[in-house]
Amino acid sequence: VARVCVNPLAPASTIDGRIHRREHAARYNVAEPFRTNGSSGWPAPAVALYPPASRSVLSSPTPSATNKWLVTIAGMSGALAMVLSSTIANVAVPTVMGAFGVGQDQAQWLATGFVATMVASQLLSAWFVSALGVRGAFLMLNIVYLAGTAIAFLGPSFESVVAGRILQGFSAGIVQPLTMALIFSQFPKDRRGQAMAIHSMGIQIAPMLGPMIGGLVIDTLGWREMFLVPLPICIM
Repeated sequence: VARVCVNPLAPASTIDGRIHRREHAARYNVAEPFRTNGSSGWPAPAVALYPPASRSVLSSPTPSATNKWLVTIAGMSGALAMVLSSTIANVAVPTVMGAFGVGQDQAQWLATGFVATMVASQLLSAWFVSALGVRGAFLMLNIVYLAGTAIAFLGPSFESVVAGRILQGFSAGIVQPLTMALIFSQFPKDRRGQAMAIHSMGIQIAPMLGPMIGGLVIDTLGWREMFLVPLPICIM
């Protein structure tokens, strides 16, 4: 620890105070005079300066290049799968209207319920991370998304399908700022622009591919099967 000399603000007015300062100097290996706390005359704690080697030990280690890209791929895979669901059901509105005998104003809740919940749930991302940690929150959101997918796929009524879509939107909203902060922390300062570009590219591409993939699945398999498209990515 380096020796530090701090200019006094107010000298002690008693002999006991001067003796206490000398004992404090000998104990903590700092030079006199001491800075006092206001008018009380009692010395404040000395300031300790750490050499550069000690400060480097206290700092967090920089992630390796391999771990950085593995974390990026894992985080973006989950985010892409969830955000893909935001538009994949848009082309299924006419089919759902015929399957459940509902009007277009009701069938639109397949998309509206997802998007509204996704936007509102983004505010809870910081709370989930502080309560469960990054890994725990990410795994929990994947479980919630899988549960919503199962409800939407197996739901016997239109209301149950909408409930499944709301659960999907809930997890998709929280995972977006979570993965952005996670990827941001893995890159050094001079590469964080690249990290944000990767995140933004994935978030923008996924909704664009949704209607195309949804239309192909509906024409070849059925409208319920479109909810299963993101599952392999989430499970991985």
